[in-house]
Amino acid sequence: LRRGRRPAPDWMEQLVRKFIDQKLGLFVQVDPSNVQFSPGSGVFCLRQAAVKPEVFDGLHLPVALRGGFVEEVSVNINTNIFGSGAGAKVIVKNVFLLVGAHTSDWSWEHVYDCKTKLIDLVMKVYELKGALKKKKQKKTGGDATRGYFAAIQQRIADNITKHFMGMLEVHISNVHFRFEDARTQAVPFACGLKLGFVEVTSSPEGPRLRDRNGGGSRLTMATGEWKHATERCADPLFRQSVAARRVSTYWDLGVDAKRLLAAKPASGPQVKAYFMRLNLRETFSTCVVEKLLELYPLDHARRKALPGPSFRERLDFHHYILFPVSISAHTVANRASVPMLQLKAPMKDVDVVLQKLDVALDTEQIRSMNELMSFAMEFKRKDSLMRSRPADRIGKYFDDFERNRCESSSSVVSSPVPGNKVPTSSASHGATERAEQRREVVRAWWRHALAGVTLLGQLPRRSTLLADELRRKRLLKDDFVALCSEVKTLEAKMQREGKSTDTKEFAEAPKVRQLREMQLRLRLPEILEWRLSALTDVGLDVDLDAETLQAQAAAAAAQDASKPMSLQVSVRLALFEAHLLVAATHLWTYVLAPKAASDPDTYGKRVVARQLVVKATVSELCLQAVQKGHSRRLAHWVEVRVGGVGAENCCAKVRSAAREILAMEPFEVDADSGEPVCFFAGLTTLQSKDGRSEATPLDIPLGAVLEPRAGLQSHVKKFPAGETPEQLQRLGFLKDYIHEPGRLMTFGFVQVGKVRALDLKPYRRRLTSLMKRGTGAGGGGVGNVVRRPSPLALDRELLRKLQKKVQVIVGNSQMLGLFEGIVSGMEAKVVDHYNMNDSLCKDAVLAALQWKVLRNGNPQAMQVKMQRLVRPQEQRLHSFMGAVPRVADGFAGAGALPWKVSISLVKKSVFESGWDFSQFSAPKSVVAASGGGSSSVRKKRASVGGQQKKTQNSGVGSATPAEPAVPSGTWFRKWCRDGKPRWRYVMFDETLEAVVWKVRDTDTRIRGAIPTGKMQDICTGPRTPLLQRVRHALLDEKLVWSVVASDRTLDLQAESPAVLEQWTTWLRARYKRHFEARIGSQSEHPALGHATPRLPAAMKLRAFPARLRPPQGELCSLRATCQKLHAISSLGKKLQENSVSMAQRHSQSSSNGFVVSEGDAGSVTVTAPTPSPPLARASL
Repeated sequence: LRRGRRPAPDWMEQLVRKFIDQKLGLFVQVDPSNVQFSPGSGVFCLRQAAVKPEVFDGLHLPVALRGGFVEEVSVNINTNIFGSGAGAKVIVKNVFLLVGAHTSDWSWEHVYDCKTKLIDLVMKVYELKGALKKKKQKKTGGDATRGYFAAIQQRIADNITKHFMGMLEVHISNVHFRFEDARTQAVPFACGLKLGFVEVTSSPEGPRLRDRNGGGSRLTMATGEWKHATERCADPLFRQSVAARRVSTYWDLGVDAKRLLAAKPASGPQVKAYFMRLNLRETFSTCVVEKLLELYPLDHARRKALPGPSFRERLDFHHYILFPVSISAHTVANRASVPMLQLKAPMKDVDVVLQKLDVALDTEQIRSMNELMSFAMEFKRKDSLMRSRPADRIGKYFDDFERNRCESSSSVVSSPVPGNKVPTSSASHGATERAEQRREVVRAWWRHALAGVTLLGQLPRRSTLLADELRRKRLLKDDFVALCSEVKTLEAKMQREGKSTDTKEFAEAPKVRQLREMQLRLRLPEILEWRLSALTDVGLDVDLDAETLQAQAAAAAAQDASKPMSLQVSVRLALFEAHLLVAATHLWTYVLAPKAASDPDTYGKRVVARQLVVKATVSELCLQAVQKGHSRRLAHWVEVRVGGVGAENCCAKVRSAAREILAMEPFEVDADSGEPVCFFAGLTTLQSKDGRSEATPLDIPLGAVLEPRAGLQSHVKKFPAGETPEQLQRLGFLKDYIHEPGRLMTFGFVQVGKVRALDLKPYRRRLTSLMKRGTGAGGGGVGNVVRRPSPLALDRELLRKLQKKVQVIVGNSQMLGLFEGIVSGMEAKVVDHYNMNDSLCKDAVLAALQWKVLRNGNPQAMQVKMQRLVRPQEQRLHSFMGAVPRVADGFAGAGALPWKVSISLVKKSVFESGWDFSQFSAPKSVVAASGGGSSSVRKKRASVGGQQKKTQNSGVGSATPAEPAVPSGTWFRKWCRDGKPRWRYVMFDETLEAVVWKVRDTDTRIRGAIPTGKMQDICTGPRTPLLQRVRHALLDEKLVWSVVASDRTLDLQAESPAVLEQWTTWLRARYKRHFEARIGSQSEHPALGHATPRLPAAMKLRAFPARLRPPQGELCSLRATCQKLHAISSLGKKLQENSVSMAQRHSQSSSNGFVVSEGDAGSVTVTAPTPSPPLARASL
């Protein structure tokens, strides 16, 4: 009352409280005392609000909202609009949302309930937003918003907006969204998005806002003028400055599953206490990290020794993907005055500045992301299968049939014929009806099986644009909309009677049940679109005829064409750094704690260290975009400039040739900023919906977008309204299609400095395999369904794929474009493994070239031209010498592109990339490689290494390949007959000549063994019957391998591809040596044969049942290959013996005139004398 404000009446507060209880109260639980609303003073405050988790629990989505909490949301509006203190202040504080994974048993009833709940919730949200209000079209009439009163209206609205938005202040602090999952993956993880603080300040006048990030004069701010424009036409309405601090995202692995809160729905106080505890710990870690970064700058020796995130990751509370970053944005909004209507200045000008952006990803985080995406894809695949699944099972009707048959035996009457009994007519009718229902259910299950095979086998589906498909879709939509109207009528009737729609009576109504069953067979976007159309079409005015509606549409189009659409955006980034790290999941655990490493339960559960392997850098990135025009003819200009681009192999030494992976040299210096430019891209678009319509002052000419190499400067230049002959000649064959209505014309230009690239194939293959980890963990494979298409189907599918690729290249039917580019030069090098000492190096050098691409979507056409870029100095030199270089036209002038390719052998030490951590895959090998173990073991390794070195040196020039190294004992996941993995220590016992496994590496008891003599194959992948039955989340098809014996299989899973390759290669070589020894002993002593060592009598060897053993004649390729090789070698020996015997008779044959000569591969040629033509040549 002292301030002159009247208190709000009680009825208004009651109305607001009723609205909150009925609408917002469906989702949020808040105490009435924490809600404050005063319309007279312009105050609205909501405190201590908790999200109701039961509302969002059990939705048909792969994720579920487990809880949420909002501490304060307050809005204070000064009602004195025309006073000096007008404005508004918005405060949002401590917003926490907790999300978890949602799993389903995929039963029909569970999916029915979850999908129904999801659709009902979405419809309630639409009702809360007011999207379901009846839309009535207004009749045409005089437009009262034109003329003098329109100008007065616009001026008043501008003054109100200026005073209101000019004093707007927004303070948002501590917003945290967190996702936790301990169900779908073997390693629990938590990821989240954090927003530390956001402040929005406004100013209605012209003074520039101060920069809160301390960027200095280099941080340009929005002015409201077109960049590169000479005329000043800005008329600022208000200015705003947005400062965001500590924006970050994280992905934490190996968190304690017992401490995660998202396993079940949580209340608001629980969520608040949980997040406040996390924020307290993170704040302490942040203070320590910022202090250390201040004490140790970038040029410090310790920062250089630990580049990237390696220096701070031990002290950070989270494993950040996006490290905390600050963002500064400035906005200027101009009045809708005459210069703005004439597009002389933008309506809005936005300038965003970022100083540094750091991104880091390790291999374990990538694996977890891949597994999460696989889980989402598996959920989508099963949802597609559920759309065709029947509600009833077939067995239900057989059970009813047996039950009803017993009942029908008693429901008989006496027949007129003595001794005969006939059933009643009602029982006969019921049996016929049940039989028909059973047939319909069986047909539905067969259709479901067909849909499942089509989905799992990835069979090509029919096009959705066929006439019968569109007709069926339209009829289905009409039935659905009619059913929605009936359900809405029933709902309104129950509300008039005072009954709730959440009761079982409403859910079991026939129409409601039919609607929800129909929703189960439709996709979610179709359901929402059809339900909204059913609810919004009720209020349409059907009295208007077609001419009136057409006139209204034309008037609305003309009004939209007169409204300008102008915007200018600029984004500047000083430095962007991306880091790829390899997470050592078990290496340092076994080195530092060998006792814990021997425990299989703790194997691989700790992520202790991360090693930086790749670092990419982008500096001085500037992105600018401009939009001009109106709704009928709209144009865009985009310009991107980059100062420097580089990528480094951090595993290589600093001065190594393998250090630099990618580098771009600058080709010019920016005249405005003075910074070098190594990459420039300009893109312009122009879309005209009416083609050759009458030109208006707001129309953008074609010449303004035809030169994308000029960047944003072309939109402020003046061009003629029509097309000039030079422009049409530049367009080529596209000039005949630029005036077609609805065409989207795109023009682009790219210029790149000299590029140096290095491709280390072993290094790239290793990184690629790490990036693909976890892609098939969700079980989303196609299983045993294998597609075997006919040749005709293959031809049709090939044609369909070709058509899709052509459409991707040339664009859709409404697109045409012209793209040009200049490459200042390129030096590419590809390095691959050749032998033990050398690497195969392929070099390619390409001179400067320019290219041009023209494409058209309708009719589909594409033209590509490439030619050498002739520098001005080269042109002057050729002109002075009287010779002009030939210019290539299209592909015919490939000879005009100077390029050079060379292949050479380079020592491996030149491209050495550091340690290969993939070889460490087991506790024994890791401890031994780190220096652990007894001195005798180290001496033995040294002696073995010396012998191998001598063997390699002595074997130079020999064609015999080196025998693979003997693998030591290794920990594997052994897949048992129950489909579960168990850790086993696997080794090869030379005394027993068998692969043996134990529970612990220190055990003396052997749990099982497979002798070498019983082996018949060593295969990789899930090829055995046991592995094909496994449906476990830990199964990795790329790391499993099997030892196949005559009576069982040993199915193992390695930790890395290197371990798998080492074991399979060595076991194949060992079996070959065993086979040759057995064959040799049998040939020397046929009666004795080869003595196979006997296994201990206490060892129990269990044979697998027939269902887990491979069928007869399958999975025996290793044994069959050895037998074939032995047969071929025996044939070769016989041929060699024949050739020796023929050579011994050479002297005898030469006296008779015959000449005997020995050829390749044991062949012997006998040449007869000249007088005997029939014996001219014989070959053995």
